[in-house]
Amino acid sequence: MQTMAYNTSKGALIAMTRALAGGMGHAQHQRQCDLPRLLSVEDDAGSRSSRIGADVLELTPLGRLGGDEDLKGSVVFLASEASRHITGQALAVDGGCSAI
Repeated sequence: MQTMAYNTSKGALIAMTRALAGGMGHAQHQRQCDLPRLLSVEDDAGSRSSRIGADVLELTPLGRLGGDEDLKGSVVFLASEASRHITGQALAVDGGCSAI
C-alpha cells in the first residue's frame, strides 16, 4: 500500500505515452518515456542519498542506485535518429528492479 500512488502514476505515464504514440504516429511524432527509479542525488549536506537504507539496495539487482550518468544514454538514444522506428515505449532505467 505504501507505493500505490507511485505505481499508479507510473502506470498512467506508460498508458499516456502509448496513447500519444498511437494518436500522433500518422504525423511522424514519436513518444517515449524513461522510467528511472531511485536515483542517487546530492542533498544539501553533499552526501549521496544518505536516507536510503541498505534494504532498498538489497532489492536492486545491480546493487546500487542510479544517477544522472545512467540516464544519459537512454535519453540520447531516444532523442536520436537511431530510435526513429520506436514509439510508445517505456524504458525502465532501474537497475533491474522491474525484472524481479
